[in-house]
Amino acid sequence: MNNLIFKRILVAFLVFVVFGFLVIYQEFRPVDSSELSIEQIRNGPFVADFIYPSDQGDLPVILFLGGSGGGLRQDSELKLLALEGFAVMSLAYFKEPGLPDKLENIPLEYFKTAMDWLTDKPQIDPEKIVLMGVSRGAELALLLGSIYPQVKGVIAYTPSCFVLPNATEITNDTLVPSWTLNGKPVAFATIKRFEDNSNQPINYKTYVDPLLVEGYLQEESVIKVEKINGPILLISGAKDLVWPASEMATKIESRLLEKGFKHEFKNSIFGNGGHDVFMIKNCIPLISSVAFKKIHLKIREEAYEFNLGGTTFGIIWSKIQSRKQTLEFLEMIKNQE
Repeated sequence: MNNLIFKRILVAFLVFVVFGFLVIYQEFRPVDSSELSIEQIRNGPFVADFIYPSDQGDLPVILFLGGSGGGLRQDSELKLLALEGFAVMSLAYFKEPGLPDKLENIPLEYFKTAMDWLTDKPQIDPEKIVLMGVSRGAELALLLGSIYPQVKGVIAYTPSCFVLPNATEITNDTLVPSWTLNGKPVAFATIKRFEDNSNQPINYKTYVDPLLVEGYLQEESVIKVEKINGPILLISGAKDLVWPASEMATKIESRLLEKGFKHEFKNSIFGNGGHDVFMIKNCIPLISSVAFKKIHLKIREEAYEFNLGGTTFGIIWSKIQSRKQTLEFLEMIKNQE
């Protein structure tokens, strides 16, 4: 009898180990890039990687915009998007050689230059340019879409409904604009300068929460999302601790309805999701969902730890559903006449 129990325990353990190995392998397995072409732009008018399926034309193109971490995103997620039948540009706009060190006074014309470059590529369908942004990149994607009509769709992960300043890197109480247009600062919402000496993980959301009331007293800082020339997908987690993304996504939805937005839009809020809802890999993101509940950033030469929020299973579910909804949205763009 004891041998039978031992064998059952052993079998259960082996099944658990094999399942765990498969889950981890699916999450971190390398992507076969043999069917992709990759152009690295380093010394031109912008810094980017351009990835597209070889020997294909009339491709919808995704312009990917990262968040406050800066730099150039170079991971398998973007290659997987290309393998789904899209051209993808990963565009850096600060914290790369030749670019600003901080998210300050970034000319929006920089992004227009990248979009014009894409329009001229023979592989691209110029009528299917989609902006995909994460966090501050989501704010940027919505802002660019509201200004440049060549943008035909926006996917915004954990978005902001306001234009925000650089409120972290500054060393005094004078806020610095993140974006400029025609040489002038883009109007932004006033926010308290970041200051924390607690040596504890930080809920940056507490700095942004007041904008849900005060921000609408500064109408010029609200992104005019109703001017976007195509469909919009908003994805957020209700337990986001970086900023109140779900509440801001709901503000965006309300504005679209109020202004009679003529294109399709979807506002997906995951009740137990956090700030990290982006995923393209077809897997169960067990390891990353545990690891990415916090993020470390260096600000004014000091290291800080920020809470991203969400429960482990809430993050896993939001990422899996985020992938599904993203691919459905992109397929809709691809099939538009």
